[in-house]
Amino acid sequence: TPMSLSVLGCVVNGPGEARETDIGLTGGGNGKHMVYLSGMKDHHIEDGAMLDHIVSLVEKKAAEIEDAMSDAGQATEAAE
Repeated sequence: TPMSLSVLGCVVNGPGEARETDIGLTGGGNGKHMVYLSGMKDHHIEDGAMLDHIVSLVEKKAAEIEDAMSDAGQATEAAE
């Protein structure tokens, strides 16, 4: 399932990269990192939960994309 993902530890370049992706994670201080969804700041995540959280976000986004692709295919078939 095509999607874009960025994970950058840099608080300088990370936000710019994250704004260009479906899911983005930027490094942060004090063990907190900013999560971007569809190019927009969404929430913070702590170090310990970061990996599982990103995997969960990717799986959710993949399901959304696959559902949209399936719906589009059904709409095309119905139109024919």
